[in-house]
This record gives sequence, C-alpha cells and structure tokens, in this order.
Amino acid sequence: MRIRSKLRTRMLFGAAVMSAITAFTPMSPASAQNASWYYNVGGHAVAYGSFNGELKLAMVNDQYADSRSAVMRYKVGWSGAIHTLWDHDGAGNSGAVDTVNLPAGTTLYMKLCRGIYSSQTLDGCEDSFTTVTG
Repeated sequence: MRIRSKLRTRMLFGAAVMSAITAFTPMSPASAQNASWYYNVGGHAVAYGSFNGELKLAMVNDQYADSRSAVMRYKVGWSGAIHTLWDHDGAGNSGAVDTVNLPAGTTLYMKLCRGIYSSQTLDGCEDSFTTVTG
C-alpha cells in the first residue's frame, strides 16, 4: 500500500509540474498564410505568383514567351506603398523573389500583371487582389 501511495504522489506531482511548464511556455507566433496563383490572358497562363508566409517571400515567374515580363505589384496594409517585382528574364527562368516585411495581423495585397520591362509600363493586370494575413 505504501508503494502505491508514493507512486500516486509522484505521478500527481509530475503532472502538476508539466501543467506549470505548459502554462508558462511562450507560444511561437503563427506564421503568415501562403498563396499561389496564375494570371491568365487569352487562355494562357502568363504569370505565376506566390507568397511563402513562413519565409516572408513573394515570387513572380514568367510563364509565357510573349516578349512581355511577369510582374507582381504588392503592398503591406491597404495604405502601404506599392512595390513592383519584375521577372524580366523571360519565360522558363527561376523567377524574381522579394523579401516582404509583413508584421503579424497585417494584410498583404498582391496582384499579378504583365508589362514591358524596358519602359517599366504595365499592359494588363488582374482585376482583383490576392490577400494573405501575417
């Protein structure tokens, strides 16, 4: 009987310690969401865009050999400055990547376009934004 009592006491003490440790362990911040999508023009996927929430990386990749560049325009928060990321190396390359400072709870607005890199002009963009939250 005495052994059972000591064992029960040790088990209860161990459970209490584990509960205390769990209660005081800081939670790691949740990472932002991920997104990936295509921009289609005339039945062709002309650009591929993605955002990696864990690494905070935006990427755009030219998908169609049409003498135009794939472009991602993005901003952090609705009133943030617009950033433009050009993949001007032609279809079939590895794309262009940008690190995005996305604070927790902030929305990232992204839109894929295509344009002419030499003149920095856009000749078409998606109608709507793709969004993720940090």
